[in-house]
Amino acid sequence: MNYVDTEKSYGWISIILHWVSAASIITLWLTGMPVSIFDIVQFPTPFVVNLEAREFVYSIHAASAKFLLIVIVLHVSGSVKHLVWNMDDTFLRILLPKDSGKENDHQ
Repeated sequence: MNYVDTEKSYGWISIILHWVSAASIITLWLTGMPVSIFDIVQFPTPFVVNLEAREFVYSIHAASAKFLLIVIVLHVSGSVKHLVWNMDDTFLRILLPKDSGKENDHQ
């Protein structure tokens, strides 16, 4: 299985992100929270509100947010390290897309 999407199939990263999105919606509903789209449309929960589940999910949410913040800081620090100390082409590879070798048909 591919890491990223191809013309023939989805990569495993896309598949995991879709399942995480679906699990997030179900988790919101199980904890009694409505699912809203930009605070314009709200879909109320079809389940009975469970306060213990809500507290548990919130604790996981808070821990995940802290973990994600640490990962983002480490990631940005690593890219700055490559730019300042290593002085290699890693930072340029981040900014410039890889040439696919195909002709540009938009001329």
